[in-house]
Amino acid sequence: MLTLTWPIETPAHRLSVWSKLLTVSAVSAFALSTNNPAYLAAALVLLAFANLCLGVAFSCYAAKLLLNLWPFAVVIIAWHLVTRSGFDGLIIIARMTVAVGAANLMTMTTRLDELLSFIRRGLEAVGLRGKNSRAAAMSVTLLIRFTPVLLERISELRHAWMARSARRPSVAILPSLLVSAMDDADQIAEAIRARGGI
Repeated sequence: MLTLTWPIETPAHRLSVWSKLLTVSAVSAFALSTNNPAYLAAALVLLAFANLCLGVAFSCYAAKLLLNLWPFAVVIIAWHLVTRSGFDGLIIIARMTVAVGAANLMTMTTRLDELLSFIRRGLEAVGLRGKNSRAAAMSVTLLIRFTPVLLERISELRHAWMARSARRPSVAILPSLLVSAMDDADQIAEAIRARGGI
């Protein structure tokens, strides 16, 4: 699955891209600016409620995307336990979950062409026009789309490693990840060329 857009239209799909990006920016800024666990817990509850309003299946897929953050959560907790500041580690994980969850909600309810058009208009507004704006907009859009996909691919490779070996996954999975990413990039490039290029 090379797109995170939820295939079943929801009310959130009909909202404008700028309003969703503004909301994600505000939520992320709020999460990163507060240390209050009650506020972060409230933000997590509201995020879960927003996902549930769009359907149980939608919520389950959103939760699956968030589970890809567990390696980062483990590293953060381990570090803060060593430095005897476990509470700070939990705050960081809560912030990360709120910000990434809000971003996932936006990308799951925004079509690629809508996001591409919005980014291109923004680039043209600051003076980047023509082919340069199209290429830059496509690059930013693909970065947004494929970062979660690569995180999910890492999780799949780790599970495949653990199913075949008693040893813990190591950097040995990186060549497989690189080949997989290059294969995806080649397919996307072919699809872009087949549609007339950038």
